[in-house]
Amino acid sequence: MTAVAVSEIERVFRAEYGRAVAVLVRIFGDIDVAEEAVQDAFTAALQRWPSTGLPPSPAGWIITTRPQPGDRPPAP
Repeated sequence: MTAVAVSEIERVFRAEYGRAVAVLVRIFGDIDVAEEAVQDAFTAALQRWPSTGLPPSPAGWIITTRPQPGDRPPAP
């Protein structure tokens, strides 16, 4: 894979954020959890994709890379 510019990741974010949240709302049943999971996955993408390149299915990567509910400690 080739390196990818941050602007390309931003394009993927704009194109796929809503769909990824919708899929995860169906899985988690909670829009807040879904939005946070997608944001966490895009944070991971920003760390990884610039050096590894876009995966074959960026939206699929975002949806499957998201943390599971309970992966992080509960809010105080």
